[in-house]
Amino acid sequence: MTEAAAPPKASRRPGLRALVMSAVVYPLLFLQTLIFILLAPVVLPLATVLTGRSLGRIVRYFIWIYGKV
Repeated sequence: MTEAAAPPKASRRPGLRALVMSAVVYPLLFLQTLIFILLAPVVLPLATVLTGRSLGRIVRYFIWIYGKV
């Protein structure tokens, strides 16, 4: 008879690594959102004046940056 092979890594239960990742990612995501909300009233008008672009285009750019980070 042959011995049973070890289960592939993908099927193993998540452990400490997943717990740490969840404990770090969600607070940082909340902090990033809070910073964007607090800075938006200052940065949006300033960016509109400095770049000469429409407010909608600047907001779309901010959303794009938020998605990248």
